[in-house]
Amino acid sequence: MVPVLQARVAEDAMYGAEANDRELYKWLGKVQNREITLPRFQRGEAWDHSRICSLMNAIIKGLPLGVTLILEVGDKPKFESRALQTAPVEGERITEQLLDGQQRMTAVWRVLNDNYEDGSYFVVVEDFDSEEPQMAAEVIRQSRWRKKDNRRYPLWCDKPKECLARKMIPASLLCPTKSLGSCNYDKWIREALGNKEGYSSADEYYELKESVKSTVDKLRERIANYNLPYLALPSSTSEDVVLDVFVNMNTNGKPLSQYDIIAAQLESKLGMSLTEKIDKMKTEVPGLQRYSNVSELLFNTESLVQGYSPNQAGAWKFDKDKFVDSWADNAQAIESMLGLLITEGVTDERLLPSVSVMWVAAAIFRMNPKDVDHQGLMKSLLRQYLWRAFFTHRYEKSASTYALQDYRGMKEYLGLRFAGENAELKAPIFDDQENPPFEIEELVQAGWPKRKSVVSRSVLALTGHEGARDFATGDDLTQCPFGDRHFHHVFPDDLLSKAGVKNRSIVLNCALIKDATNWDIGKKEPLKYLAERCKWASEDEVRGRLASHLIPIEKIQCGGYDDMEPAARKEAVAKDYDAFVQSRAEKVRAKALELGGFKAPASESAALRI
Repeated sequence: MVPVLQARVAEDAMYGAEANDRELYKWLGKVQNREITLPRFQRGEAWDHSRICSLMNAIIKGLPLGVTLILEVGDKPKFESRALQTAPVEGERITEQLLDGQQRMTAVWRVLNDNYEDGSYFVVVEDFDSEEPQMAAEVIRQSRWRKKDNRRYPLWCDKPKECLARKMIPASLLCPTKSLGSCNYDKWIREALGNKEGYSSADEYYELKESVKSTVDKLRERIANYNLPYLALPSSTSEDVVLDVFVNMNTNGKPLSQYDIIAAQLESKLGMSLTEKIDKMKTEVPGLQRYSNVSELLFNTESLVQGYSPNQAGAWKFDKDKFVDSWADNAQAIESMLGLLITEGVTDERLLPSVSVMWVAAAIFRMNPKDVDHQGLMKSLLRQYLWRAFFTHRYEKSASTYALQDYRGMKEYLGLRFAGENAELKAPIFDDQENPPFEIEELVQAGWPKRKSVVSRSVLALTGHEGARDFATGDDLTQCPFGDRHFHHVFPDDLLSKAGVKNRSIVLNCALIKDATNWDIGKKEPLKYLAERCKWASEDEVRGRLASHLIPIEKIQCGGYDDMEPAARKEAVAKDYDAFVQSRAEKVRAKALELGGFKAPASESAALRI
């Protein structure tokens, strides 16, 4: 338990949680009337159909299930609410919020209302004459799908006679909140039995009808009266205690993180769902939709601004009222930070070497100087900071601790400079001796950039800074959606593989280009596809396109391997490839040193002053 909550748990212990019994028909009635809802911070459905079948089998056999946890609602819900999946979104006054038991309640509701688009649930009854048919019955799921005619297949699922022939009763016929008329109870039985003329005698028909009706009644009654016990927290329970109890009781396979819980705390202060607030921010801040964990970005930025480490511990500690009050400032700072990333060529989360830089840069932008020269100084410092973060191992371990150190150092430096005083930049990331740039050998060994590697992504980010252009069209690839770009082997993978080269899938042999260009180049050796490009564009234009990827054109003007003997071919390919990789590594490192303001040689300390 979080320490700050321990005292509150003791303080609120007098309230306790009252244990109660409640039949399933009452639960479903509350869902139907929207008297019970979910706190919005709860995740969506997570159960697969096998767990749902197990649940329904336990219910019809009268086996016990786990205790459900609810929070009683006073004048208004403590947390933003949402209805259970497919349940009515309007109805009576909300009287309860479901804290634990969402998966069970949602599954029962949807099974009995038959609103899973991809499947329908049935109760298979082997003996309709049994005194206790439920004990031998079994709930199963039948997959459903739609064809072009929009009909739901297999069609027999909606044909009572064919269902009964399979000894199957639709679970939707057993829903206790539906009247017998609304669930077409009698109609289903009539259609399932068919005409009397199809039976050897009227007695046979009526006996079967009575057996089916009796079985349906017994199953329906068993479900309706099934007891699902619950614990109720009184409405007077504090929010923090509710959340702590929820975390401790949560039985989901993937428990909520502390960030989820912090989001729940904030919702009551924001007066709306944090998800909705973030969605609104995504529409207002260009580029933000390309990044997934916006809540973490917001929390970690605020943690830094309030002097805490940018992690879950910091998010627990920061003043939530200040966070709410500074929402607009955070949105503006994040927009400025994303603008900086875009101008530096980092246009997508999948090209970002380190997420930590987003928190630090956004927190620095919260300083919000009005003087244009002060703004210029701040942006120049942040540009160097970005490339130092990308081309050092600074944030690979203990990122939160180091991010706080660097933020404090830069903030102190900028504050003094804005005040007209001389200052020395003490942020550790600007110390070349403590945080040296990647060596040539590290760049050469860096793997394929689809993997989450700081070194590999940093190289790709650098090509974005250089305005990476497509080899064939010359289009600025930083303006293309990430999904339209392909990871291309500059020296073809097939060529290198046949030459016995092992380090062929490395970032220095990679360029992000358009998918159509990648397919067009295919397995062609560098000299051949360069010649093809030069048929349609000047040599200077082609050179410019390659230079935008930091590709040394003189090192890929090689080829003619098809005319060589196998041994000579292998040697030539390996030699040309090694020369290309080494040359590109040198170009990449030189550009990184320039952008990061590193001193040369890297072993010397850099006491940077701006």
